[in-house]
Amino acid sequence: MSLASSISTPPRAWGYLRPVGSDVEAIGLSGVVIAIGRTTRGYIEREDQASVQYVVLNGPAVSNIHSVIHWNGREGAASIVTLTDYSMNGTFVDGFKVGPRNVHHLYNGSIVCFGCKVPILGQTDFRYIFHHAFGRSKTESVLTHYELLDCVGSGAFGVVHRAIEKKSGKVFAIKTAFRTMTMMVLEHENICKLQEVFFRLDGEVVDIVLEYVDGVGLHRLGSFAGRLTEHHVREIAHQVCTAISYMHGKGVLHGDLKPNNILLTRAHPWTIKVIDFGLARVVGNINLQRVSAHIYTAPEAQLQQLRLENPPGALTHLWDSWGIGCILFNLHSFSHPFVRESERKDSNEDEGPFEVGIDYILWHLLDHLSTNARDLVRRLLAVDPHERMTVAAALHHPWLAGYEPYNVSFADVSFLPPSPASRIIPLEETVADSDTERDEMDVDVRQVPASKAKRRRRQAQPQGGQRRASTRVKKASRPDKTPGDERHVKAGPGALTRRSKRR
Repeated sequence: MSLASSISTPPRAWGYLRPVGSDVEAIGLSGVVIAIGRTTRGYIEREDQASVQYVVLNGPAVSNIHSVIHWNGREGAASIVTLTDYSMNGTFVDGFKVGPRNVHHLYNGSIVCFGCKVPILGQTDFRYIFHHAFGRSKTESVLTHYELLDCVGSGAFGVVHRAIEKKSGKVFAIKTAFRTMTMMVLEHENICKLQEVFFRLDGEVVDIVLEYVDGVGLHRLGSFAGRLTEHHVREIAHQVCTAISYMHGKGVLHGDLKPNNILLTRAHPWTIKVIDFGLARVVGNINLQRVSAHIYTAPEAQLQQLRLENPPGALTHLWDSWGIGCILFNLHSFSHPFVRESERKDSNEDEGPFEVGIDYILWHLLDHLSTNARDLVRRLLAVDPHERMTVAAALHHPWLAGYEPYNVSFADVSFLPPSPASRIIPLEETVADSDTERDEMDVDVRQVPASKAKRRRRQAQPQGGQRRASTRVKKASRPDKTPGDERHVKAGPGALTRRSKRR
C-alpha cells in the first residue's frame, strides 16, 4: 500500500490536508512552499531550497514534482494559499483540473486530488480536504466589513475602489481581481501593503483590501512640470529600485512597471509606492498571453510571444530593469525613449513596445544630465537582456550608491490635475470583462500619442473591407539618421533578431 509521508515534521502547522479515504495519512503544512510528489528533489524555481517542505506521495499517477503549494506567510484575514500544477496526470481542485503551470486558490474546505480525478481500483486514493487555520470562508463578503466609495482606477486585471472600514472608519483601497496577485507575499515600505482578502465565485474572483495611498501617479508629472530636477528623479529612482530589488530577492518580478503603477505620496516624507501587481509572477512562471504590451514593455517580452516554442522562463527580472529605464528616461526628458519606425498593425500603433532592429532610442535627449545619470539609463535600456543591468546592481551604480533617500522635497513640483470623481461600480459589475473598463489612470499622459489626423484616418477606414491607401508622412520631429551618430542609435541585429519581418 502506498502511503503519503511528510519529509519535514511541521513545528507549527498553518494548515493540513486531511485524506478523504483511509489508506493515506494526513499531511501537515508548515512551510511557505510545499512541494508534493514522488521525490524530495527537483523543485528548482526557488534558490532557497531549505525553505521548501517536501511531501512524498508514492503512486503511479504522481509525478516527481506533482504540485507546489504556496502560502504567503500571513496569519489572519490576509492569509492566502495557492496551488501550482506541474504534473503529467493532473491536479484537481473541487473537481476542476488546474492545468500545467496554472495557479489555483485553495480555501478552507477545498478538495484536492493528486493524479486521477476518480480513484482507480487497487491504487491509492490521493484525495484530500484542505483545512486552513487562518483563511476566510469563500462565502464571507467584503461588503460586510467595508463600505465602497468612488472608483479610483480600473484596467485589464481589476477594478479599484476607495472604501471605509465600518469598524474603524479608516480608508482603504479595495481591488477586485480575477486571480491572486503575487504582491500578497511582499511587505516593504515602498510597496502597497495588503490588509485582507475576500473570495467570490468559488475563489475565481478576489476582493483584496489594500493600504490606501494618498498620492499621485508619476504619469501625472506633465510636460510642463515645474522644477523637476535630476535630484528629484534620483530620489524616485532609489526608492523604486529598492522596492523592485526586494521583489526580485523574493523571486518575484513585477512585469508591468510604468508611471501609472508608481505613486508618490503628497507630503513629507515623500514616499514612493509601487502598485498594481496584476502581472506580477514568480520568476520563470510567466503566462505570455497576459503580457501587457505597451511602450514600457521589454523588447524580449514581445519577441518571446512570437517564439512559442521557447519556454516562458526566458522572461526574467531583467524585464523590470527595462521598465525602470523607460520611466527614468521619461522623467528626465518628458519624452519616451524611442521613435516609431514602423507601421503598427493594431489601432494603438504609437503605444506598442520597442521593436528590435526597427525603433531608435533618442539618447540626445539626456545630454543635459550628469555622466552617471546618463550611464545608468543606458545600462537599464540595453536592448540585449544579457547586457542589461539588474535592478539590484543599479543600487550600486555611482549615481545611486550611498544615496540617502527621503531628504528631497517635491512641494514645488507641478502635477497634472486629477480626473473627475468616478462613479461607484457595483461589485457584480466588476466580474464582467474588465478589458472594457478604462479610465485616465490607464493612460500615460506623456507617452507619444497618435496624431489627430492619424486617428481620423483610422476611424474612416472601412470595417471588414479593404484598407484605404495612405501616404506615410515622415515625422518632422525625428532627427535625421546619420551612420555613427551617437545621439540616435539603432538597435541592430546583434542584440536580438525578429523571427518574422513585419510587412
